[in-house]
Amino acid sequence: MNNAAAGQVKSVDIKGTDGIAIDTQGTHHNVTLPDCSGGSGCAFADTLQADKTSTGESVDVKFEQANSANYLLSVLVPNIILVVLIAAFMWWVLRQTQSGNNQAISFGRSRARMVAGDKPTITFADVAGVDEAKQELAEIVEFLKYPEKFVALGARIPKGVLLVGPPGTGKTLLSKAVAGEAGVPFFSISGSEFVEMFVGVGASRVRDLFDQAKKNSPCIVFVDEIDAVGRQRGAGLGGGHDEREQTLTILAARANKKVIGMTELKEGIERVVAGPEKKSRRLSEHEKEIVAYHEVGHALVAKALPKCDPVHKVSIISRGQALGVTWYLPTEDRYLTSKAELLDNVAAAMGGRVAEEIVFGDVTSGAENDIQKVTNIARRMVTQWGMSDKLGTVTMGHKEELVFLGRDLGEQRNYSEEVAAVIDEEIRSIVNHGYQTAKTILTAQRTKMDAVVDRLKVVETLSSVELDEILAGEYQPGAAAASSGASAS
Repeated sequence: MNNAAAGQVKSVDIKGTDGIAIDTQGTHHNVTLPDCSGGSGCAFADTLQADKTSTGESVDVKFEQANSANYLLSVLVPNIILVVLIAAFMWWVLRQTQSGNNQAISFGRSRARMVAGDKPTITFADVAGVDEAKQELAEIVEFLKYPEKFVALGARIPKGVLLVGPPGTGKTLLSKAVAGEAGVPFFSISGSEFVEMFVGVGASRVRDLFDQAKKNSPCIVFVDEIDAVGRQRGAGLGGGHDEREQTLTILAARANKKVIGMTELKEGIERVVAGPEKKSRRLSEHEKEIVAYHEVGHALVAKALPKCDPVHKVSIISRGQALGVTWYLPTEDRYLTSKAELLDNVAAAMGGRVAEEIVFGDVTSGAENDIQKVTNIARRMVTQWGMSDKLGTVTMGHKEELVFLGRDLGEQRNYSEEVAAVIDEEIRSIVNHGYQTAKTILTAQRTKMDAVVDRLKVVETLSSVELDEILAGEYQPGAAAASSGASAS
């Protein structure tokens, strides 16, 4: 406007908000003007035409009709872009919300990775150096392959296997080989993946894991480093609750699937998860002979006493904490035990310790569990079952239990020191009676004991039939001895 009033503008061509001003020198200038798309009705254009310049002439204003399509684009496109950006932002927020909900729903799902049984797998041929472990795991493979013949005989597969050892000894490889030999799906998960920052996630993941296992049954579930959740349960004195306890409870309840766990710390594993374990050890020949006499001592005393259960099998293959084992097979289900049966059981349990003393003139720590067993039986006979001649039919002591600890705290004495001395004397009398009974039997059968031990050291396991034949002097090794001799040579 100032330039026009000064007479420096000759004409203006207006097209919408764009204009071309031509000065007196004939130079064109692009300018931006107020919207004059309406033509002569534009206030700005009317002002230019009405105002006189310094020369007394008005500015020549020309209007050019704006292209409606370009005008619409110039107006609508920015608005459309703005609407699209707002819609995209709202869509992104909605997706994030839904994703959060899905994550919350899937938070309790198991993260186990499944390897299908029909894919190329690892077998026992790929595992070397753990022949004894492979032999013990072969029964699980056999059951998974042919469950019908085992079920027909009433056999049940072990619910789980605890693989224990230092890192790098092949525990994971061995578990994969079991699944590969059986040709069944293999689920692998780490024990630490069960526990998160939210309470209840571990138990939920266990449930989901075994739901997946049930859908793919038969299968094998491998829990790596199970000691992350499988430590011993029991709240502290404050009664606090640990998230791992809930996870462990569900894991124990769902452990009817075939679970293989790997850990480097077996002492802290909850017993309800671990259960009975099998562990192989390498024994020297001298220790092997001691174990053989120990187990044969149990067997011979049990066979000589009428109230003991029949001996089913004798083995010097180590299992768990035991270096050898003697199995007894009851002929029927019994819910009551007589005093005579208890006394015979005490004598049979002391047979191993007595055999060591007779043969080697010394005793070892191998009878630790036997001594605990007979002491417990004798104490219960005296204090709970009224089987003491001196004390009569009375109960001594009261157990104090604290439920929030999950176990017995101790026993409260409700008797005098004199009675306690009598109890100790009666317990010692029962144990000594069993010891002397076993010593009498084994001393008389020393020759037979040597014969059984000689054979047991070769085959490592004797059945009741073979044991009877050796004791009767009728045992014929046959093909078994020939094969074992060939392998030894």
